Amino acid sequence: MLLNALIRLCLFAQILLDYKEKLIHYLSCSSNKKLNNFI
Repeated sequence: MLLNALIRLCLFAQILLDYKEKLIHYLSCSSNKKLNNFI
């Protein structure tokens, strides 16, 4: 039961990281200045 929850959490984290990378890539492509101000 606990293992199942951990696996789901890992999958969710993986998807979230992938989405974050794509979002950062998109932002940096659209405007480097905006990304620098955001960080």
